[in-house]
Amino acid sequence: MLVIDVSESMAATDVAPNRLAAAKEAGKRFADELTPGINLGLVEFAGNATLLMAPTTDRDAVKAAIDTLK
Repeated sequence: MLVIDVSESMAATDVAPNRLAAAKEAGKRFADELTPGINLGLVEFAGNATLLMAPTTDRDAVKAAIDTLK
C-alpha cells in the first residue's frame, strides 16, 4: 500500500516544486518500478486516511489516482 500525506504541510517548497508534487512523482516512479504481479493500492491522509485505490496490478490506474491528489 502506498500512503501519501496530503496535509497542508505538503505545500512547503523545501523540495521543489513542493512536497506533494515530489511525493506524487516518487509514488508514480515506485509504481513503475514495482515487480509486475504485485498488488499496489493508494491511501491519502491528512486528518483522516482515505482509500483511493484498492490493491491492484493495474499500475496506470494507481498512477491516475496519484495524479488526483491535492
